[in-house]
Amino acid sequence: MATKKELEAQNLVLITALNEAIVKLKQQSQAVNELEEVREHSFKSSRKIYKQIQHDTITDLKFPVELRKMWSGGDIQNWLIEQANQLKK
Repeated sequence: MATKKELEAQNLVLITALNEAIVKLKQQSQAVNELEEVREHSFKSSRKIYKQIQHDTITDLKFPVELRKMWSGGDIQNWLIEQANQLKK
């Protein structure tokens, strides 16, 4: 049978090991949280870039010059809207 001092020493070793494990878990949890923040930021950034590219593409949309004299202003506007809607898909 273990003596009281031996049991206290074993308990101290266990408590120390548990404390170290808790510290490591907290560090890992913090690292996971930081990774999730980075992922979320990356997603938002890529979404912004995609939206900007989409906006620039639609803004740069030009009706073919050779057809302008053949079509009315309303026809041209409708064509631009249709093309923009297709780009948004």
